[in-house]
Amino acid sequence: MDNENLKQDISAEEPEANEPVPSEETSKQEDTLPSATVDESSKKEETKPPDLSAELKSANERAESAEQKAEVLGMGVKLEAVADVITLAKTRQNDKTTFQQAVAAVLEAYKDFKVTPPFTTGTRTTGDDTHEDDAQVRKTMGLPPIKNN
Repeated sequence: MDNENLKQDISAEEPEANEPVPSEETSKQEDTLPSATVDESSKKEETKPPDLSAELKSANERAESAEQKAEVLGMGVKLEAVADVITLAKTRQNDKTTFQQAVAAVLEAYKDFKVTPPFTTGTRTTGDDTHEDDAQVRKTMGLPPIKNN
């Protein structure tokens, strides 16, 4: 009989199969959690939209930088000198001097930043003179003249 009473006491203490068994850790966590309930609608009202001013400022700076690069390249600056010219022009730019004027001043002071046209040798001829020159060159080189059809 003693065994039967013991089995009944144990079965009374054991939870049924469908009931979750609380562990010591979960019961401790439940004790430490705040019991206040927060309304979901009040959470949404407290959430503010993200601050877009920083993104707008960054986008404006990138656009200004791209415009300055295009302006400098359009003024005939070497590709590898674009960043240097922009930096020097920004130091010369003020309320009275525009960016274009500052770039012009930099290019005046540093002529190496500007693209120079390639050198040519000889003289350029226009019109019908080229055929006479070609004939003279061919004769000098010992080549037969070109036949005109």
